[in-house]
Amino acid sequence: MDDNEELDFVEEDYYATLNLPRSATQEEISKAYRNLSRIFHPDKHGNGENKQKAELMFNRTKKAYEVLSDPHQRAIYDSLGVKGLETEGWEIVHRTKTPNEIREEYERLAQEREERRLQQKTNPRGNISVHINATDFFSRYDDDYYDTGLLPSIEVSGMSMSQSIEAPLSRTEIATLSGSLHLQNGVGSGNFLLSGKRLINKGWFEVDCGAGNGPVIIRSTQTYLFPIHLSEEIIPAAIFYATVTPLLTYFVLKKMLFDPMNEATKQKNIERVKETNSARMAEKRKEAESAISLMGALFERIRKEEIKCEGLIIVSALYGKFSDIENASLEEADDMGFVQQNPLVIDVRIPLQCLVKDSQLTLYSSSKSELPGFYDPCFGEEKQLKIDYEFKNNSYSSVFADSDPVRLPAITNEASQ
Repeated sequence: MDDNEELDFVEEDYYATLNLPRSATQEEISKAYRNLSRIFHPDKHGNGENKQKAELMFNRTKKAYEVLSDPHQRAIYDSLGVKGLETEGWEIVHRTKTPNEIREEYERLAQEREERRLQQKTNPRGNISVHINATDFFSRYDDDYYDTGLLPSIEVSGMSMSQSIEAPLSRTEIATLSGSLHLQNGVGSGNFLLSGKRLINKGWFEVDCGAGNGPVIIRSTQTYLFPIHLSEEIIPAAIFYATVTPLLTYFVLKKMLFDPMNEATKQKNIERVKETNSARMAEKRKEAESAISLMGALFERIRKEEIKCEGLIIVSALYGKFSDIENASLEEADDMGFVQQNPLVIDVRIPLQCLVKDSQLTLYSSSKSELPGFYDPCFGEEKQLKIDYEFKNNSYSSVFADSDPVRLPAITNEASQ
């Protein structure tokens, strides 16, 4: 599966839904489910709008629990994700393989995929040729000088082998290493060539260095505006010549060197995935807003307990893509109306305070967008989580990348404000 196919569907992270590490035990999974059930169980929210919101969140929580609490489903999810669970035929796998066997099978398949990906990336090419003299097979010698025997004589008169691999160095540079060996009538020869090619504004520039029949350095340049290929062999002789090449070279090189990593192409892929997942992303935002509206009572209770014991109090927390407030505190950002003016950032103070337990906040190595009360406000963009908090009557600020683990308070690593 290539990168584009992997982006076509944004899957749920069941571990993040329950705020668990991927190594969580069955006891930890059950405990996390019970804690979230106390918040989101529909029976705790009457019969009005809040009950509908609670049903939405409870069903999501229950689905995550059902998958992670079943060893077979968890093994399939860990290996293949949600799509793996939806693939037909896993009922048979449940009966014939243990969870460890499922993981081992996935690891084997993943290794094969990686080998195929590496092979496609390096584009190895090889060739072996054997030169055979079979004259005696079709027209036998009549001369008594040749003792041909009863069977026709077949001779191997020569052999040649060649191999080349490519190594993309960047989106505009590629290196190629090639070599060949030749054997003809008992005389052998060989050579190797190292090529470096760089894509420039209106063409490409290439330098080849090789050895075999004496050292050689070749410099080549081609432009797309005028399809002229200029090549100069510097060693052992200086020969300058020009040839007209078809414009097909432009399209081949552009496809090979530029398009796979083109930023515009990447952005188009992101936009395509946004469109593909637009319904789910809207649902995720609705779930987050529903979760926050249901967390009010829990938020107030935990906050009062933390204030009483001078514990961990989340003063402000923002999640998303930041730009203008890199050096500003979150309280100052709130005063500037930053959240209201920036649709790429969301306020997550309430859900973070609700995850505080015994004056500690622990988040694991996964995207924060899957946590209860969170959603992705800027799909495809680099996100951060910025937190201002108080602990033991001191103020601190922390900044985390989207997938970084979070452990607060981190007094030894924070500077008091």
